[in-house]
Amino acid sequence: GDAIFRRAPDSRLVASGADLPAGRPAGPVPDYFSRVITSGQPATSDLNVAPVTHRQTIGRAYPVRNAGGAITGVLAFGLNLAYLHSVFEKLPLPDGSVVMLLDRQNRIVARSLDGARYVGRTLVPAGPNIMQRDVDGQMRLFGTVPLSGELWSVAVGIPRSVVVARL
Repeated sequence: GDAIFRRAPDSRLVASGADLPAGRPAGPVPDYFSRVITSGQPATSDLNVAPVTHRQTIGRAYPVRNAGGAITGVLAFGLNLAYLHSVFEKLPLPDGSVVMLLDRQNRIVARSLDGARYVGRTLVPAGPNIMQRDVDGQMRLFGTVPLSGELWSVAVGIPRSVVVARL
């Protein structure tokens, strides 16, 4: 991950795993922190630029509770997207296939082929299983599934030529 933070329920920064230069604020409080406080459930950010590392990242936040169950803070971390690209690249799929993680706005968060080039671009799946043009211009048969508990999805695209050759 890029960084880990703990904030109090009033949003004050309590602890940080990132080296903040003296006098530098921790940055604005992301909206997903507020979702954790109001819902009591973990939350995930949309694709954003981390205020400390200045890298494109996604954040994941969890409620911190005392022994009585009351929320005493939020623990959050930023995930380095280069790591996700490398995980997706290692999946055993036919040549030219892609795996993508899409955020709530259908922006590409991670992608197995040329991940860094396409992060932030939008791919609106035309349906759960459909042939469509990918952001790189290639026609692929996509299977898209929502992730549990989030408005995110994973899309896997296999080149049209591979699909047709195997029919």
